Amino acid sequence: MNLEIFRTKGIEGTISASPSKSYSHRAFFLSILQKFPIKLINPLSEGDVGKTINVCELLGAKLIEEKNENYEISSILVHPPKDLKFDLEKSPERNSIVYEPKTKLNFIDCGNSGTTIRILTALALIIEGKIRITGEFFRRNRPLEELLNAMKSIGAKVNIFYNQNKNESLAYGVEIEVEKVISNIIKIRGDISSQFITGLIIAVVGFSFRPDLKQKKGVNFDSFIIEITSKIKSYPYLLITKDICSSFGMEIKFENLPDNRLKIVIPIYNLEKNIKEYNIPGDFSSSAFIMGAAALYGTENGVIINNLDMNTQQGDKQIVNILKKMGAKIIVDFEKNRIKIIGRNKLFDDNGNYIPYLNGTEVDCSDIPDLFPILSTIGSLSNGTMILNSIEHIKLKESNRVLVMVRELSKLGINIKEIENSVYIYESQIKHLKNDLRFSSANHENDHRIIMSLIIFLIGILSNNNSAILENIEYINDSYPLFLKHLSQLKMNLNLIDK
Repeated sequence: MNLEIFRTKGIEGTISASPSKSYSHRAFFLSILQKFPIKLINPLSEGDVGKTINVCELLGAKLIEEKNENYEISSILVHPPKDLKFDLEKSPERNSIVYEPKTKLNFIDCGNSGTTIRILTALALIIEGKIRITGEFFRRNRPLEELLNAMKSIGAKVNIFYNQNKNESLAYGVEIEVEKVISNIIKIRGDISSQFITGLIIAVVGFSFRPDLKQKKGVNFDSFIIEITSKIKSYPYLLITKDICSSFGMEIKFENLPDNRLKIVIPIYNLEKNIKEYNIPGDFSSSAFIMGAAALYGTENGVIINNLDMNTQQGDKQIVNILKKMGAKIIVDFEKNRIKIIGRNKLFDDNGNYIPYLNGTEVDCSDIPDLFPILSTIGSLSNGTMILNSIEHIKLKESNRVLVMVRELSKLGINIKEIENSVYIYESQIKHLKNDLRFSSANHENDHRIIMSLIIFLIGILSNNNSAILENIEYINDSYPLFLKHLSQLKMNLNLIDK
């Protein structure tokens, strides 16, 4: 799909936040570990989470979806499988199974969903049978080796499948199986991806939900210990994992170690009670795009976002304080879980050029990698200099988001530079684009957060009578299927074009 974008006259209105992608992934995997059905209220069910749902169904779970007209308050009743087994050879007809002719084996295609692949890899700890995974994730050479090495240290057998090219050998898939667990101590780095650790936590929790697996896997320990051997990046995502495990009845212990390291102790005991329902909170990662747009282009009537709880463990709630620091007027209603961003009455000068309103600031991105793209857009339309620090792990996401945002914003006249472990965005004299712009030169590399950030940016640099066309925007469904609907509800002028 392509999107035609027109200049806004100012956005205003009310929406309800999209369901949290991070909580949804974790909730589905924990739900299938239970013994009895659970209703997940307001989960995300498309895009990357759809890959997780496919995995749950392949394991034998039955999912019954209930929707109302608004979709935002849908629910899914999850019936866990009786046994946690993979039998890939008997399931080639499923859409989520792909056939690799070079190996004559069936693989689960998880696309580019890093969370799905990393949690599924760790679940080999408790699943009976071999797991074979492929997808765009591998073609993009995204990191998995650290997790695979950690799994090997506790008894996993790992087989990596490679595509042989003229100048390189890239993995296109992995096979992993744990017949017997040989140790309860796992050492792993924390500065590559917190998803490695999340996957291991969820897998170990499975032994408490399914005590019969302890005997099958040779587990005679009363706890597992995960030792993080480096400084942790994206730490709030581990707090999300800890929080949702607690809601499902499992208390995980975090012990701080010197040098910002961490020891995680996961007890193993028989969980006799299962929770019957779990409500997925609203997503600050997705809402950050709406907040950014509201801060840049909001009217005095304001933009209200419901279903955002500032008490959640989501690190990306930092967007509220970052925007406040930059000069945005934001009112947080803690009692009603509502955030209001109040704008201004004049966005463009008499010549049609955007009037910068916010002021650049300095941000540490260690714990908020998913905010980097929208912060780059906001900084590009602000006064002064914006500095985004601690960015190395952001290069390992769905794309190298540092490279892509610097490259694409530079094309559009922004003075943006990557210097060592930071990105500097210098104040630019933004002139509106003249003539129709088919932004086919954009290479967002099919990254959902890059696409949404570019859409927000383009709104501010178009003249009154012209438009821009951004191509192949369907990837926004990976995390925020309601994005375009929400923008339209806030009176943005957009036109979706089928190819």
